[in-house]
Amino acid sequence: MLQPKSPAVYAFRVKMLIALKREREAYQDCIRGLSIDPKYAPLYSARSCLYMFREQYQYGIADATKALTLDPNCASAYVNRGACYAALEKYPQAQADLLKATALSPKDRDAWRNLGSVYMYLSKYQQAITCYTKSINIDPRFASVYWDRGCAYRMLGKFDLATRDLGIAQALGYSKQ
Repeated sequence: MLQPKSPAVYAFRVKMLIALKREREAYQDCIRGLSIDPKYAPLYSARSCLYMFREQYQYGIADATKALTLDPNCASAYVNRGACYAALEKYPQAQADLLKATALSPKDRDAWRNLGSVYMYLSKYQQAITCYTKSINIDPRFASVYWDRGCAYRMLGKFDLATRDLGIAQALGYSKQ
């Protein structure tokens, strides 16, 4: 495998490896990239995502915080830290981070989806629907978000809309496991 000399190349490759579910290689690339430039915020953010997948949320929060110390406008670090906080049921912190992420990167489908999920946990179903809708508008093939929005509609007693969204999720290939 090529050994780039740029942390930006490593950060790009890490994103691709994460998408391919090759987390071990992605983690190694984070280490290699940070050895070139230990102040490169996107690699800390990427590694925080890997920790989140491993359910090592405290490490994820630490790396996302490090990324934000280096670059306060690193939207992906807010998304990852917010997701880690949500997994730890620290919803006010999750909400604050995800609101910041959506302000910095309003076209980030995952930020909107995660913020919608936080609102679901807080029983703020209409706000969840608004966030899920923004996520769907960014990526109309994001099947699991239709499912999430359908669940929010169901909580509000809007059964026709819930049935519609759950059907779209299934038509796009989503199945709740």
